[in-house]
Amino acid sequence: MAMSRVLNTVLDWIDSATDLYRESALCRALCQGIGLLSALLFIDSLLGFPTGTRMAYVLPIWIATKRGGRQAGAAVVLLATVSLALVDAARQGRTSGFLINFVLQTLVLWALMSIFDKLERDMRSVTTMATRDSLTGVLNRSSIEEKARKSIDRSLILGLPLSIAMIDCDRFKELNDSFGHAYGDEVLRILSKTMRRSFLSEAIIGRAGGDEFVIVLPNRDRIQAFSMLEATLDRFMSHTEIVARSAGFSYGIAVVGEDGIEYERLIRAADEDMYRRKASRSEIIATLAS
Repeated sequence: MAMSRVLNTVLDWIDSATDLYRESALCRALCQGIGLLSALLFIDSLLGFPTGTRMAYVLPIWIATKRGGRQAGAAVVLLATVSLALVDAARQGRTSGFLINFVLQTLVLWALMSIFDKLERDMRSVTTMATRDSLTGVLNRSSIEEKARKSIDRSLILGLPLSIAMIDCDRFKELNDSFGHAYGDEVLRILSKTMRRSFLSEAIIGRAGGDEFVIVLPNRDRIQAFSMLEATLDRFMSHTEIVARSAGFSYGIAVVGEDGIEYERLIRAADEDMYRRKASRSEIIATLAS
């Protein structure tokens, strides 16, 4: 129990680090939008702020919204409208129309930002539906195959190690029969979440179908892949202890060059390695039982 609490604390820290990364991505998008806005204001000042350049201010708003979402876009909208309203007030030599000008420009640019945000969300949604598994959120079969082939080509060209692992849940049909499909689905979700937490951005993870997953590990040899998968197995078993019973998984590893250079051959080699491990483990359990 103490080990489980320590593990959960570490995983919570990883989640916090992930949130921090997302926040830093938001900051980068905001900085890019503000930087482009500042450049436009500088160029506009050299040209004397002609009215024809006003449409250019849509660009930093679009960039910020595209890369940082609605929050970054809204911040750039506010800065752009305040800046333009101040410029207009200074040029006209009066401040009586400042508020009206500010409100009108804010409404127009906010509406454009909202349109940009919706378009980006729709595009991301379509992309996600086309490339991601709906249950687990990892890559679907065709996407993991495509990315794996590209990673293999890169490994062969650059002479870098690359391991491919096959994973399937132990006794998954038994779990479904005993506790229902909802429990089985939850186990697959926990497994995919555990893999993403364990490998972070180091691996490419996809669901091959059913309870089978493919993991591509660039720059990792067999020993390194084995170590990472063993750590993932420990975390997975720890997390599924709270879901009626502890679940586990079996895995097999294939290495580019040692086991082949084609995706199909490597998957077959990883699958064979997985079943060898299963058979070896069954023999050990049978020996201990006798």
